[in-house]
Amino acid sequence: MRKFLGVLFVAAAVLFGAWTLAPGLLGHGAQTAENDFQATQQLLDTLADGGDSLTFRAGGLSENGIFRALEATYPYAFSLHCTRRGDTTMTVRVEVDNAEAQKQAALLAKGVADSLVTDDMLLRDRLRVLHDYVVKNCVYDTGTAARETLSTGSGADAPFTAAGALVDGKAVCAGYARAYMQLCHAAGIDMVYISDQGMNHGWNAVRLYGDVRYIDVTFDDPVPDRGELVSDEFFLKGADEFAHTHTWDRDFYDELIDYALPQGLDHAQRLFDLGLLDAPPTAQAVRVPLPDDTRRRLSELSGVPLAADMTGAQACDAVWDALCQGTLARRLVQKGVFDEVRARQAGIPDEVMKK
Repeated sequence: MRKFLGVLFVAAAVLFGAWTLAPGLLGHGAQTAENDFQATQQLLDTLADGGDSLTFRAGGLSENGIFRALEATYPYAFSLHCTRRGDTTMTVRVEVDNAEAQKQAALLAKGVADSLVTDDMLLRDRLRVLHDYVVKNCVYDTGTAARETLSTGSGADAPFTAAGALVDGKAVCAGYARAYMQLCHAAGIDMVYISDQGMNHGWNAVRLYGDVRYIDVTFDDPVPDRGELVSDEFFLKGADEFAHTHTWDRDFYDELIDYALPQGLDHAQRLFDLGLLDAPPTAQAVRVPLPDDTRRRLSELSGVPLAADMTGAQACDAVWDALCQGTLARRLVQKGVFDEVRARQAGIPDEVMKK
C-alpha cells in the first residue's frame, strides 16, 4: 500500500508539473475558438500586441483553415507553425518572412497613406487614390512570374510581399495585393486578400456600404508598364462580374468576408462619409460600443438616444434610420454638418432630402 501511494504521489507531481510548466499539454490556459475565423482573429490581436503564438483548445480547428484565413487578413507574407497535442490543444506560431523588409514596407505604406488621403475623402475615393498609387509606382515582375507560382514562390522573396511593390517598385500579384492591403489598413480601411492557386493569382476584396466589392490592382496595371496609365476595369466590381475573369473558392471567402468584413460596417461607413464619425469604421469598431464622446455627439446631432452598451453597428444603424426618415437630414444640411451632394453619395434617399 505504501508503495502504491508513493507511485500515486509521483504521478500527481508529474501531472501538476505539466499543468503549471506546460499548460498547453492539458489545455490549461488555452484559448477557446468556435471556428478557424475566430481563432484567426484572436491570433491577429496577439500579433498586433507584439506576440507571435497562441495555444488553442483543438476542437474542430484546422491548421489549413487558420493559415488561409490569416493569409486573407494579415498583410504580411508568413510561415505558420502548428504543434498539436492529440485532440487536446494546438499551438500556432506565426513567423514573418524577411520581417525587416516587410516592416519597412508597412512604415512606407503609412507615410504614403498619410500623404495621399485627406480627412474629407469619401471611402471610395480613398480606395481609388491608393489603388492608383500602386499601379503608378509598381511594375509587374514578369521574370519572377515566369519562374515561380504563388504555391512554389518563397514568401521571403520581395516580389511576393508588399516590400516588392512599395520599396522595390517591382512585384507579382501577391506583392501588389499585399501592398494595397497595407495602404488601405494605413488609411483605416479593412480589406481581405484573396488567393487562388488554380488561377495562380491574388487580389483584394472590401465591403463598401454593405456590398462586397473586388479590386484587382495587378490587372489594372498594364503590361508592359505604361507609367501613369491606370485602368479601373477591375476596381470595386461585384462578385458575378469578377467571376467572368477570376476563379476562387467563393464558399470559403464568402464565409470569411462575413466574419472579417461584417455587414455592420454598412451604416457606420455611411456616417463616416457624412463626417459624423472621426475615423473610418473597422470590423472591430462596429462590434464594440462606440467611445463615449462619439456616442454622445451622435446622439445630440440626431436626437436618437444611444445606450452605452450598444455596439458601434447598432448605434450607427439607429442614427442612419433616423437620417432616412423625417427632416433630420435636411436640418443637418442647413446646419452645415454635411451638404446635399455628400448626403446623396452616402445613400440618403432623394425624397428625404426634399422634405
